[in-house]
Amino acid sequence: MQESDSYESIESSDDDHDEVKPYKRDYCDIFLERMLSVVTVVLLILSNYLVYQFFLRRWFKEDRKFYLMIRGIELDNTGTCLFIFYQIFFFLAIISYFKASLSDPGLMKNLEPPVGLLEDSLINFCQKCEDKKWKPQRAHHCKICQKCVFRMDHHCRWINNCVGLKNQKYFILFLVHCEIYCILIIIYLIFSAVLLYQNTPKLFMLFIGITWKHIVAILFIILSALFIFLINEFLSDQYDCIKTNQTTVESFKKKFGRPHSFFNQLQIVFGQDQFYWLIPTKPKYSCNYLELLYKAEELVETLQSNSDFIEDHFNDQQSEYYQSFRKYRVS
Repeated sequence: MQESDSYESIESSDDDHDEVKPYKRDYCDIFLERMLSVVTVVLLILSNYLVYQFFLRRWFKEDRKFYLMIRGIELDNTGTCLFIFYQIFFFLAIISYFKASLSDPGLMKNLEPPVGLLEDSLINFCQKCEDKKWKPQRAHHCKICQKCVFRMDHHCRWINNCVGLKNQKYFILFLVHCEIYCILIIIYLIFSAVLLYQNTPKLFMLFIGITWKHIVAILFIILSALFIFLINEFLSDQYDCIKTNQTTVESFKKKFGRPHSFFNQLQIVFGQDQFYWLIPTKPKYSCNYLELLYKAEELVETLQSNSDFIEDHFNDQQSEYYQSFRKYRVS
């Protein structure tokens, strides 16, 4: 996995063996995070208005009052279909963004240490949290949030929140829906430019008629293209993390979770019901706080020897520790 400058994994996630260095957020940090959130939402709303005014309302306007009363918008049948299509991705992107920003990323609660279920050497306590609570191997302490987050991927200033197990689905869906939305913006506005060119009798009249609105439309096409490039970088990192069962933080430490098929990994992040994978609803989790981290050579050795991983027994109802394992299931 390639390190992305957009991720702040190294600077925002601490290892318990490092020297404790309290991180104090200054006003510039707080202002930057707030402004990124505001700018993101404002750009999405402005682009929505831009597409409606410069493309749909210009080329698919409905003048018959009867249909205006029925639909409630000044668009004909084609325009209405195009309007509904891109509004779906607009609202999915907005909802996913707010859920990723406002949801609990997987903050660790005061769970009882799993004495007797794990070896003592595998039971650690966070030295940076004030209450020194038990810290699962796959939990990481965010020095910006000053809390431990289970399966913390990175602290994202874009959403002003950590990305962890419980909001990773919303974060990925925001990226996916936002990219589709940006692609639609480019297609709609370019198509509008083509129609404008075809309906202009002479080329020089096209340039004479350029206004600030056309300049804004061009800027949004460029901005959308830049967003697509940025989003692809994020999605590439998220794909690698899901495929290898590791977070961005864990990738820098070269450690992995218990290997699963890619489909099972998707179920862990997006939930068991595939129907809701592309909808920002809360997934039903199938993982456990007792999950361990392994080095690459440890995984190879265990797989070659056909030995069991401890994770294989979490859902084994025949196991004598089944009820104890259930207490540590993520809910």
